[in-house]
Amino acid sequence: VVSYGQNFYKHDMIFPLWQYKWKRLSGDVTLAKINYDEGDDDDGDVMSTSSTSSIWGEDEWSNIEFTNVGQCHAIVVWIDYGVRILQDKGSGSSEGESDRGKIGFKSISTGNKFNQQAVRMLPLPVTIEKDNIDSLRLSVKPSFSDSSKKGNDDDYSFEIKTVTV
Repeated sequence: VVSYGQNFYKHDMIFPLWQYKWKRLSGDVTLAKINYDEGDDDDGDVMSTSSTSSIWGEDEWSNIEFTNVGQCHAIVVWIDYGVRILQDKGSGSSEGESDRGKIGFKSISTGNKFNQQAVRMLPLPVTIEKDNIDSLRLSVKPSFSDSSKKGNDDDYSFEIKTVTV
């Protein structure tokens, strides 16, 4: 943090949060979704078009509603992967059909103690009290650049502001 000086809140820090004392002040909020599956082939199977993937939520503001009182110093960001898997075991339906060979989805999260999370500090802490918990929000806008031009996979940024509704 010291090397960033007064701009510490413009950079992410990677922490294994299970090693630190912290308190959750809000529920989970989806900031963006990367859609790698944008079409179907002639058989109705989803085609992967990762070279032309789209990002839902890019450059859009998402509001984080507080659910607990306390002092907010940062937001924590992690990734939940929706992974497509091929069913390898027949589950058997009531009509005797098997799910073997069908495509299913599994969620894999980095928001657990086995992974590190990105922590984005706020420029100033926000105090959430009983009298402002219903009207105070953090508003977050993620932006992703065209990494193919810069040669960088993880070129992203977050704008964060405090709003009163």
